[in-house]
Amino acid sequence: MKLSAKQTASLAVRALLIIAVVFTADRVVKQWCVEVLKPQGSIAFWPGVLHFTYAENTGAAFSILSGRRLLLTLLPIAALGLLLFLYFRRLYAHPLTDFALPLIMGGALGNLYDRIAYGYVVDFLEIRLFRFAIFNLADCAISVGSALLILYLVLHWKELSSEVDQGKDEGQGQDENSPLPEEPCKKEGQEAFPAACDAPSPAAGQEDCRMRQPSGETVCGAFPQDGRSQGADPAYGIGRDQDAAPQGGRGPAPAGDTASAHGESLA
Repeated sequence: MKLSAKQTASLAVRALLIIAVVFTADRVVKQWCVEVLKPQGSIAFWPGVLHFTYAENTGAAFSILSGRRLLLTLLPIAALGLLLFLYFRRLYAHPLTDFALPLIMGGALGNLYDRIAYGYVVDFLEIRLFRFAIFNLADCAISVGSALLILYLVLHWKELSSEVDQGKDEGQGQDENSPLPEEPCKKEGQEAFPAACDAPSPAAGQEDCRMRQPSGETVCGAFPQDGRSQGADPAYGIGRDQDAAPQGGRGPAPAGDTASAHGESLA
């Protein structure tokens, strides 16, 4: 979707606002964790359910890829580039995606800052009601944004599937310059013509060459102007006008006489 400069600026301001709110809130809370929570270790916000527990995560979610600092720095940068592309190209323009994508970007920036500045991510939210990883506010923003994207896909799954199928059909279409496959043409009571239906017929009395069916023999001669008229000769894939008056001024010849006369002319 092509946007005007004004629309692009409006989208940029909206995205920057959401990203700034998420990033600032994450930084303020993590600073509190370092100054207040770290010396104490853990504070029971809701005993047995939710505790604030200081933790330093050198890996990704659930401490996977722990210690691989360079990889965990490059991956969020690549993800941010993809999210920016999707947001400003408006490939999935919708109020849900307009809020979800900046939300994910804000959370990714918050954790990326920690990883570059400290080499680890500060986590502090611990759910003790069931066993779960300790996480932070940036993780919450990423999770909520991802859930909104999934909701968008569920609500618009049929619409997105039809767009994909339409794109496949257009990609498999024939090239405009490529010749169309020649298909036989049939009329009621006639055999298939050897040439396309729309092929121009020779003028009346003009010598033309036709292929005899089924032997494949080529016969040249003067054929009627309309090669597909009623009463076509199946031996040559051409037509013969039954109503045309034969030479000598006599009336229309019967079908049997016409076939006999045609056989004699070939002989």
